[in-house]
Amino acid sequence: MELQQWIFPQRLFRENLKLGEGGEEGRDNDIARETFERTGASVMGKRMFDLGEQAWPEEAPFHTPVFVGSSSGNSTTSHLTPTK
Repeated sequence: MELQQWIFPQRLFRENLKLGEGGEEGRDNDIARETFERTGASVMGKRMFDLGEQAWPEEAPFHTPVFVGSSSGNSTTSHLTPTK
């Protein structure tokens, strides 16, 4: 989690997670906002999706279509499944 510590106090992060008003502004916040605005889809693993779905608020913190990656058995083939 140390690698992601920079994002937690950013205004964009606080707004997306509905953690209240305020937060740091500046170049880091601008970069985060620009990245979120141009992201067209979110791809995550099944475990992250399953655990996150239980913890996310009613309105998920990302506002993009989500595709969940999974594999079948010992196969090296990955499958992306769109969520609702």
